[in-house]
Amino acid sequence: MQVELICADCFDPTSGLVAHGPVDHVFGDPAYSDKVHRHHRTSRKGAGGIRAEQALGFEPLTPAVRRQAAEAFAAVARRWVVLFSDLEGAGAWCEDLAAAGLEPIQVGLWDKTDPTPQFTGDRPGCPAEAIVVAHAMRGCRPIRKRWNGRGRALRYRGPAKERGIARVHKTQKPLWLMEAMLRDFTDRGEVVADPFAGSGTTLVAAKRLGRGACGWERVGTFAAAGRHRIVQARPQLELTDIEPSGPARQLKLEDM
Repeated sequence: MQVELICADCFDPTSGLVAHGPVDHVFGDPAYSDKVHRHHRTSRKGAGGIRAEQALGFEPLTPAVRRQAAEAFAAVARRWVVLFSDLEGAGAWCEDLAAAGLEPIQVGLWDKTDPTPQFTGDRPGCPAEAIVVAHAMRGCRPIRKRWNGRGRALRYRGPAKERGIARVHKTQKPLWLMEAMLRDFTDRGEVVADPFAGSGTTLVAAKRLGRGACGWERVGTFAAAGRHRIVQARPQLELTDIEPSGPARQLKLEDM
């Protein structure tokens, strides 16, 4: 299956998401709200031991961009649209996805076991990120859905930092998380789009799990790092890929 990362804006009319055409799923990690950007702080101490604010390096999400993204997702997705969001922004995403013609299904959680503390110490820190899930529709009618999680709650629990994997992007998602989500929402041989690819974690997970994928990243350094990670990734053999060599045979006592 082909996996590629395009260094371009996902909204580019000639090389972006809509120009690429239909895909089975959209997985996205768009920018979060202005509040998240304004209160993002580094875990390192600056001069004099003071913890300083640290810019994320990209603009916060605006209502206009959120609406534009929702319309683009609705134009290309055949099945699931799965997005990360700050907890406060999940409701607005559901509203815009519905207005664009998608069916909002659920808001789940990535429950972090190593959340960043609130360094000011005067209020609780944020323990999790939201996962907003919507599904394509046929006109105004919902269509049959298929999810490999078999009805369990939409909750993933685990660390943001992974041993042996250096972060290239400040908001880089862990590989274990993206592999778990792709297993739950997608099937081998399907194609996934990531319009905000960053350093390419979703694309790496797709290659390892036998999914096709296409991602877009505007920043050249991140796109280059993502392409390198994709080249280094190797497909993983799953238990479901192993076919039996023949019909099962019941053992007899004389066989033992």
